[in-house]
Amino acid sequence: MEKRNWFGDLLSNPREVVTAHSVDDIVRVLTDTAKYPSPVRATGSNHSTTRCAVANDGTNVDMTAMNQILSIGPDTVTAQAGALYINVAKELEKQGLQFYVNVELGNLSIGSAACGGTKDSSMPGEWGQVASYVAVVKLVLPSGELLEITEDQPELLQFMRSSYGLFGIIYEATFRNQPLQSMAVYHEVYGLEEFAKKLPTIFAKPEAMMMYLWPFANKVGIEFRKYHAVNERTPSRFVWWARNIVWKKFSPLFASLVTILIPLKALRYFILNTFGILLRFSLKYILRSPHTSPTDQIIRYPEKSGMSRYTFSIWAFPERVFLQTLRDYFQFCRESVAQTHARTI
Repeated sequence: MEKRNWFGDLLSNPREVVTAHSVDDIVRVLTDTAKYPSPVRATGSNHSTTRCAVANDGTNVDMTAMNQILSIGPDTVTAQAGALYINVAKELEKQGLQFYVNVELGNLSIGSAACGGTKDSSMPGEWGQVASYVAVVKLVLPSGELLEITEDQPELLQFMRSSYGLFGIIYEATFRNQPLQSMAVYHEVYGLEEFAKKLPTIFAKPEAMMMYLWPFANKVGIEFRKYHAVNERTPSRFVWWARNIVWKKFSPLFASLVTILIPLKALRYFILNTFGILLRFSLKYILRSPHTSPTDQIIRYPEKSGMSRYTFSIWAFPERVFLQTLRDYFQFCRESVAQTHARTI
């Protein structure tokens, strides 16, 4: 059976595909090696950009049917591995609660969230990785045995949080949560050298930050977020709705259509540059609010991608070389566009 990831660039041809409805289904797959050949790969929403779910001539365990929220308490939530992060977050919000980390990728499954790295910035005094807040993980080992890892086993739990599924197949996880808070968001845009001069002051801000880069305009945008004390104001839904619709659909769709329909490079680049100007104006002057819901940051992507699909990579650099890395990246973009005709906005 042929299976592809959401973006469509990664193909897997497993010999067997099993939809897990219970932990017994997972145990059966891992213990009956004659019927279910290795490699055995578990998949959730299959939005990964790596080959972690590829199981050529092996077995794919589809976890999407194990998607129930099992319990919600004042400081923890427990869900099956196939539950989507955004669905759990929205249920928490209804009860006046939230995840500590409200990561952009809402199609992240709870099983993946419990054992892999994510991309988000941290609030003051908190961690920026979703897995940092996993408290309990239940999994099936390759032998078919069941294992439960809790906070009473801190070293093992730490290994589990960064295991990327190599310990076994996770079927349930418990995450720490906290009371729902009101969050302010605003954006600033800097020239590259202005950003370099102000970087110590920017880093010293007691706020979470995320960067937007425009190499061809030599601009850096920063999204700042911070929590308020509890208040009774109805949060603004517009800011995150607008940001998310541009992020997940309009921006990649627009770039795709411009690339396809405008063969003349000079005109195409002019249009993309103008679009970048509009984005920066919108970020700085429109997408700001003193009161939003943290949960609204999370984006629900479609199950199947279309022309608005995009892929990504996550990189990390030492702080001491961050500025030089940023300058090198801007220069790389300007040099490579002449060779590859591929460019960022």
